[in-house]
Amino acid sequence: MAMTTNRREGNILVADDEKTMRELLARALLSRGFTVETAANGAEALEKIREQPFDMLITDLLMPNIVGMELIQQARKILPDLIVIVITGNATLETAIQALKQGAYDYITKPFDPELIIPVIERGLEKLHLRQKNAELEQVTKKLQEIEQIKSDLLDTITHEFSTPIAIIKAYIDMFLDGHFDMSNPRHLDSLRSIRSAVVRLERLVMNLLTLSMGKGTNFELKKEKIFIQDIISNALSQLNEDITKKNINVILNIEPHLPPIDADPSKLSIAVLNLLDNAVKFNKTGGIIRISASQLKSKSIGVAISDTGIGIPEEKIEEIYSPFTQVDMSSTREHQGTGLGLTVAKTIIEAHNGKITLKSKIGKGSTFIFVLAC
Repeated sequence: MAMTTNRREGNILVADDEKTMRELLARALLSRGFTVETAANGAEALEKIREQPFDMLITDLLMPNIVGMELIQQARKILPDLIVIVITGNATLETAIQALKQGAYDYITKPFDPELIIPVIERGLEKLHLRQKNAELEQVTKKLQEIEQIKSDLLDTITHEFSTPIAIIKAYIDMFLDGHFDMSNPRHLDSLRSIRSAVVRLERLVMNLLTLSMGKGTNFELKKEKIFIQDIISNALSQLNEDITKKNINVILNIEPHLPPIDADPSKLSIAVLNLLDNAVKFNKTGGIIRISASQLKSKSIGVAISDTGIGIPEEKIEEIYSPFTQVDMSSTREHQGTGLGLTVAKTIIEAHNGKITLKSKIGKGSTFIFVLAC
């Protein structure tokens, strides 16, 4: 039987084979606003405990089917935080100690005035709520500590990402200002290319940070128009051409002809595709392969797959790679000149277009990112 009145914190199960005592106690609790369930024996009580999370069990020790001690033991296996108050007419010091050892909060002898048990119940529930609050605070504290550590690691990586290209730019500018520059010298032209490459790295980093910042707020506006995914892919490849050439990566395209246009923000989708391809280049091996395919799906959408032959990602870490504050391996992103933000940004943009992105990866074999957008 379930009873409730003006809601008060505390879901209580009263288990007693004496109907009069059971109902008197239930009415007293009900009048105080608690949610109350009753059980006429241990088996019925245990069944109800399996069905819902009670805060407190008030139980007699001597009942049919399952005796009180066994009920307490089994109930606390199911609900470890359950507050248990024992009531019995056959009280002895030995049974009291045994009940307390089984995890009972208090022990009350019959007969008693049901109203007098209310303060005991309230103290027991207060203990439970304090325990729950402490557990919640511990979890929050632990999470905040993790976030602070992750932010610190991320800041270190971003600082590294800024300082490296800035140092390159400064060194070459100093060389030019000192008059050591000759446009006819191929090595000096290479220096200019290095400057441009460093600036591009900074530009991408700032672009990703800005996109991520907008994606977490309310101002992530999409300026959609009809565009072709093959144009987005081609543009991204052209931006990465120098990096692809440096690593001698073979790019294999398999773009289905006559693909229909998609309704998307060309600027933001370009950022997403650029980040996915940049990831495929960055974490690929020298002389590796990148395969890019695009096709129309039966669901009136375009599916794009970007595969590489790089280092791969452990299966248990796949979900983590999309979190801006949880890099799979900060040393790995540092080694491969990355912040770990690119994939987060790509996912944010694709999902803002109501698209879906998935990843298949195997350590040492490479990764395949697949995203789907509506036509």
